[in-house]
Amino acid sequence: MAGRGYKRVGKPMAAVVLPQLRRAAVVANARATKQAKEDTRRAIQQAGLGRLAGAVGAISTAQRSRLRSRTGGAIGIIYARGKTESRANQTLLAYSQGADIFPNAGKQWLAFPTSAIPTRVGRKKMTPKLYRSSGLVSSIGKLRFVPDAKKGNVAYLVAHKVTVSRRTGRAKARNGKVPRGSDAKRDVVAFVLLKYTRRARRFDQARVMSAANDMQPAFAADYIASQRAA
Repeated sequence: MAGRGYKRVGKPMAAVVLPQLRRAAVVANARATKQAKEDTRRAIQQAGLGRLAGAVGAISTAQRSRLRSRTGGAIGIIYARGKTESRANQTLLAYSQGADIFPNAGKQWLAFPTSAIPTRVGRKKMTPKLYRSSGLVSSIGKLRFVPDAKKGNVAYLVAHKVTVSRRTGRAKARNGKVPRGSDAKRDVVAFVLLKYTRRARRFDQARVMSAANDMQPAFAADYIASQRAA
């Protein structure tokens, strides 16, 4: 800017100042990106989703010089590790934005195991298919489909004629005498079935990113001050 009281920055000075400002922008962006990653992980942990925090990654122009905005400026990206369609990526999106969850193609219901049956077999999450293939039909009983009389979106898979442990709440097939410490039950719900469910937003990613973005001018000023001091 030139005019009364101002002097135009000459080419020699611009050659020194402009690269320093560009470097300050890159450094500030890198600090803000790192801060955003840490704050995102903290928000996930505070929402009770601790293990999911490890799926959050970050990258900035300081790490990859080719990573720049359309205008050539420095940028930072917070992302879920893995492929775009990975479970971690989809889960992070659902918990940060909220989502309606429907069954996969070819399936009519989402199935959620109850505490009356094991929730896993090895490392696999329990499903009606796994229930049938893992031998639980013999140890607990066959599953019977029972629609909810009042809610069209809800149904149940029920095991008939079982005993339920008072200590663990787990069901077993009833074959003759009821074991001590257990109660006889005519039916027990093994799976709750839903045609769809709503996953509420658990943390505010937009707020985290906005706060980190607002820190960049201060980070840039810190860098410039440190260079002058040096």
